[in-house]
Amino acid sequence: FSGIIEKSGSILKLERAPDSLKIQVATGYSDLTPGESVSVNGVCLTVTELAPPDTAYFFISSETLNKSNLTSVKIGSLLNLERSVTLQTRLSGHLVQGHVDGQGKLAHVEHFGESHEMSFELPESLCRFCVEKGSIGHAFFTAPNPEFGAVFRYYVKDGSKTKKQIRRAAEIAIENEGGDTPYPSWDALRAEDRERGAALYILVRDANGQLVRQISAKSGGGLHQTAWDLRLPAPDPVSIKASGSRPYWASDPAGPLALPGLYSASLALERDGIIKMVGEPQSFTVKALDNSVEITDDRRALQDFQVKVAGLQRAVKGAVRSMSELDNRVAHVRAALPVTLASSDADLDAVGQLEARLADLEVTLRGDRTRSTRNEPSPVSIASRVSSIYGTVVFSQSRVGGNFKDSYAIAATEFEGALSELRSIAQDLNDLEAGLEKKGAPWTPGRIPTWSSVQ
Repeated sequence: FSGIIEKSGSILKLERAPDSLKIQVATGYSDLTPGESVSVNGVCLTVTELAPPDTAYFFISSETLNKSNLTSVKIGSLLNLERSVTLQTRLSGHLVQGHVDGQGKLAHVEHFGESHEMSFELPESLCRFCVEKGSIGHAFFTAPNPEFGAVFRYYVKDGSKTKKQIRRAAEIAIENEGGDTPYPSWDALRAEDRERGAALYILVRDANGQLVRQISAKSGGGLHQTAWDLRLPAPDPVSIKASGSRPYWASDPAGPLALPGLYSASLALERDGIIKMVGEPQSFTVKALDNSVEITDDRRALQDFQVKVAGLQRAVKGAVRSMSELDNRVAHVRAALPVTLASSDADLDAVGQLEARLADLEVTLRGDRTRSTRNEPSPVSIASRVSSIYGTVVFSQSRVGGNFKDSYAIAATEFEGALSELRSIAQDLNDLEAGLEKKGAPWTPGRIPTWSSVQ
């Protein structure tokens, strides 16, 4: 089959047996023949007999019932239908057999305009057969690649319950006994509203007990699985916004590779600001596959350089974000000057100087857009140089070359001056904002208003 639904047909009649099911379906196909295969809700079924007008009978065995959703059909149920393809058929989809291996559960649906992204929970035995951009069943879906690295499986007996869930469980027990449930106090409801909810983490430590990674894990009841990608934390700035789409060439933030050796993993539960260890630590060994002559013999030296570059990358990315925040603050200050009656020409001049200094710093940190947007070569910026170094060495297992070390030294020297100028701009902006606050300027980002009841 191609996996593309051709028609929908309804069930006209069904006959249930202890271990099988026979259904009559209004297929809408006028030229079916007994013995022909038809995809019915993604399951390959055989036409056993025909009946006018355009209906067919199908026999469903116990094996098929146990591994598909056909066990829940009833008279009037709509079924997705597709006839088998031929060598002359334009596929318009993907070749699928219709041989069902198990059932999945639709766990979540997210809407994007007229599109829908559906998340399915699959049996563990089938997850290893799912590949990114693969197809499942009789329609096309995508699945992420299997988790890479150290895979942890853990069982949570009851799951972590919120204060509201605990209260509701107690109230339901009272209601079941015919009692009256007391209305919770405002303090109790306020505590429920402010509760952040419990969080579960997997703490990975090296042989010396040093924490190398803290991985967020599911805290609900049941069996769960998550993985450590065998890397230290990435140096990218933290974002609390939901991750949106990104270019196909962009990769997830990545930290330096961990060294081979003995590690341990333990569960930690965070509730009400208190972290409590759960269960006993489990040991495991990370082994290196030295299957290439390019792999360095001194992994410690490689990781030391990766960590050093990651530190510079963290600082440069943070400086770029801070510069953008300063840009925003200066723009608001300029907008506030016309409505600040006590402002002076000196204030306006100070804003202009800050704007010019930020523009010059932008060239140093991020590059000369005046030249680059006109297809002219421009000096390599600090951010571009550091990103190029880190993006290469973090995914490498080879010995660090001298050119990378030289590039790092250049970037480190240039960044010291840029960071000093950034701090100076921030201090001068703070002083300007403080002066405008005394002159009664409207609020602008970055400062807290002063006020006193004594006029």
